[in-house]
Amino acid sequence: MQVFDGCEGAMAATNPPRTAIDQPLNGTVELCDECETETPHEVAIEIRSESADPANAGCSREPYRVTTCSHCGTGTVLRMNNA
Repeated sequence: MQVFDGCEGAMAATNPPRTAIDQPLNGTVELCDECETETPHEVAIEIRSESADPANAGCSREPYRVTTCSHCGTGTVLRMNNA
């Protein structure tokens, strides 16, 4: 294994660096029920309030897994805590 100090001996990149806009979302590949195939999905965890009462909203927050298919745009929401 070679270890390079700084840029000394490093090879030049053949492709420009990728940005968040260039990348295929976060790279999570999942089965999409709409597309009926595995496609890249954007996956996020959101904290959602389950109370319609604003006075109690802070006490009724739960984590949800939110996915969106990058091919067709279909989204799913799954409550993570089933207590």
